Amino acid sequence: KAREHAAHKALVRARQVASFCAVLAIGAIAGAIFGYENMKRAQQAEGRAERTRALAESGRSEAEKLIVYLLDDFYVELAPVGRLDTVADLSRRALDYYSRLPPELRTAETERNRALALVRHGYALGWLGKTEEAIPLLADAIGVLEKARSAGESSELTAIGLALGLASQARFMLLGRSDQNSSATAARAADVLRPLAAGASPSVAVRRAYGEVLNRLGFSQMREGREEEAVKSFEAARDAYRSIDQLALGDLGAAAGYAEVSAWLTQVLAQGLGRCPDARRIAQEAANVAAQILERRPGHMGALRSHSLLLG
Repeated sequence: KAREHAAHKALVRARQVASFCAVLAIGAIAGAIFGYENMKRAQQAEGRAERTRALAESGRSEAEKLIVYLLDDFYVELAPVGRLDTVADLSRRALDYYSRLPPELRTAETERNRALALVRHGYALGWLGKTEEAIPLLADAIGVLEKARSAGESSELTAIGLALGLASQARFMLLGRSDQNSSATAARAADVLRPLAAGASPSVAVRRAYGEVLNRLGFSQMREGREEEAVKSFEAARDAYRSIDQLALGDLGAAAGYAEVSAWLTQVLAQGLGRCPDARRIAQEAANVAAQILERRPGHMGALRSHSLLLG
């Protein structure tokens, strides 16, 4: 009964978060549209046109940045409770805003922000099974972000967006049984984030994304029969997730990521390399982490997925 009550509370909380996220996203997009409308008025006004235009452009820029941050926060909050449909819907609304902007109003920053929204939308669609819709969106986003980096754009947001886009692309290559080298694409994703992750104090967002792309790289290497390389990638991913809060469960997403990577690591150790004692030790540790997550939030998708992998 206690677990049923906890599960019910988690579901109610997920619904509340989804509703709150939707309201915030709509507000952010409305703010962006308001900035755009102000800029149109500024073009028609006389006398104060330049000043009004500058203010409107500044407001639009800040609103677009807010949309980017909100989409990332929504993903972190909603993915564990299986609400990627909400993430897909919110990112689609953001993309609708960008599609309505005339070409002459699309700055380099706007194009970058649109590409970041494309990454989140494509990522969510992929996990919802809409791979065919997601593939061209990710290709578009990757092209824009790579061009921005070639032009000197070195922000953390751009690096994370590009890395996640490439990691998603690598996943689709495996799902589609593509002849393309999935691990090479995943390695490109890891290369994008490695300098940031190796810095003196990388942000939580960088470490989370780095753990995710290394997990994808390790999985691709494992599927290609490159077990020793996969072990190194999985171990590096575990280090990235562990570094966020040392598995103190202050960040359940990081702990769930650690458990999932550990589950894949046990498979390659036991089945690929015959290192069964190491596999058992890591599996037990990961199972304990997953169990603690489920005690705090029953129904956490990442923890349930890890638990299933470990039992399998």
